Amino acid sequence: VLIGLRHFEDAFNLYWDRLNKLMVYHLSALQQVKELLELFFLDGLDQPPRLESPHAQSRVLNSLALSSRDQLEQAIDLKWRSAEIDQQNASRLNVSVNLSHLSGDLWLSGRIYEAETSARRALMIAKQQENHNREAVALGWLGSVLTKRGRRSVSWRVLQRSLCISHDGIARGVYTSSDDTSIRVNEASENDPEIELKRASCYH
Repeated sequence: VLIGLRHFEDAFNLYWDRLNKLMVYHLSALQQVKELLELFFLDGLDQPPRLESPHAQSRVLNSLALSSRDQLEQAIDLKWRSAEIDQQNASRLNVSVNLSHLSGDLWLSGRIYEAETSARRALMIAKQQENHNREAVALGWLGSVLTKRGRRSVSWRVLQRSLCISHDGIARGVYTSSDDTSIRVNEASENDPEIELKRASCYH
């Protein structure tokens, strides 16, 4: 109704504050989310959403990308555009988040070099921001990319560092799970005799 009345900012605030987490994380209603967010693109998906706030534009682009997992190239394009908006508006933490997610999609699409570049940029920003949660996520994707490239020894160390940061955060009640990174560590070390499977200290 609000979009039909051209109250785009109000519609975004309603979605972001009340519907986003409910529809995505509790109901997994990604198709409904996609259909709802596409309403903001009255001029087509290749144009910006009808929102004044750069923050709102970026969040809609990124959310639409996350709900478009069955259209990988479209998701990649949307995440690039979201990251560019955040970069232009000095929202560096959001840039790190977007680049980490983008690295995952690029990895899935087989664009390994671009995936590594994106993960390294996300990692650099997270370190500059001293945001250990985002650092762990970026390291996780970087490790996955390096595994794909066959650099298992390096990838194992990178993933182990990600796991250590995550475990430290869990111990302090900051993060909730590191299961995904644990799986990647095991994948990186599988059938590689050069890797000594000893759990590295998080402080070395």
